[in-house]
Amino acid sequence: MPLLSTVGVFRLLGVTFGQSPDSLAPFVRQFARATSFRATGYRAAADEIMHIHDSAAEVRATRRKLTIPVVVVTAGRGTDPVWRDLQRDQVALSQRGCQIIAEQSGHAVVVGQPQVVVEAIRATVDAARGRNEVALCGPSVTR
Repeated sequence: MPLLSTVGVFRLLGVTFGQSPDSLAPFVRQFARATSFRATGYRAAADEIMHIHDSAAEVRATRRKLTIPVVVVTAGRGTDPVWRDLQRDQVALSQRGCQIIAEQSGHAVVVGQPQVVVEAIRATVDAARGRNEVALCGPSVTR
């Protein structure tokens, strides 16, 4: 993968791991086009995929209960059950944890349903400040 991306084979074939720039909001399309075929992006994606189980094992090995609110936003479209389980496992790190399933989004929830991400951040900050518990979600909420 690093060699193919470095010499431009993926650009030539139009293969990218991200969303098509044309599917994004007009004000970010030029940035997406400029970064879609960068070799560093392909290398980072490949590295993440190759080491996902190692990363999950490291998190499990260093596990301790957290007292802070934890909100995990999970894509609803195209998310395999193993990935959802790994993300649900992260929610269990805190008694104040919850998972939001963004049903209308693929991998890039911040692009597909940005309001879900904004609401999750606001609720987490409010909970951390003691204003409320993470009232945004229970054990599993869909939006």
